[in-house]
Amino acid sequence: MNKIKFWNRIARTYNENEDRDAAEYDTLIDLIKEKVQGKDSVLELATGTGIIAKQIAPYCGHIEASDFSEKMIEKAQQKSSANNLTFSIQDMTDLTYQENSFDVVIVVNGIHLVEDTQLVFRNIQRVLKSDGILIAPTFTTNGKLVKIPMKALDFHVWTEKEYRQQFNRLWDVTECFPLPNTKNSTFLIARKKENI
Repeated sequence: MNKIKFWNRIARTYNENEDRDAAEYDTLIDLIKEKVQGKDSVLELATGTGIIAKQIAPYCGHIEASDFSEKMIEKAQQKSSANNLTFSIQDMTDLTYQENSFDVVIVVNGIHLVEDTQLVFRNIQRVLKSDGILIAPTFTTNGKLVKIPMKALDFHVWTEKEYRQQFNRLWDVTECFPLPNTKNSTFLIARKKENI
């Protein structure tokens, strides 16, 4: 089964356990809100059902929430009411936005899902303004229990150190630390390297 079909299939029941993940999302949203400015144009990639985008919308000028799963976007639109929030179907490996379009790009729990991380990073850098930031928290692991299901789904399984190393070529990592209230997540913020 290809990845789009996989995510389209699970969209119907995605986030049914929101209460279980509430503490993690609250912490994550608080950290993201600190980094977003009132006039910022924000792009969220791999938005899923739009939980993060809906919470960030009041703190920025505009947010575009995208995902390559049509069904995820359909579900996200059902509960959307913010005037400055729009949705689109986009693939992180082939973004159609113009260059230098966004002040902030957010990818929550998405980088570990893509096969070619450097291709995704180049796409993000193209649409991110020169002084913009990438906020990219994702699942990481230091334990064997998480590795088995993640590898079975063909997702990357990195430790925090390995995840940070993915950024070395194209980014200057400004913050990287274990996400509070979680067992296996790393919060990371990066800026484009000036001389690549």
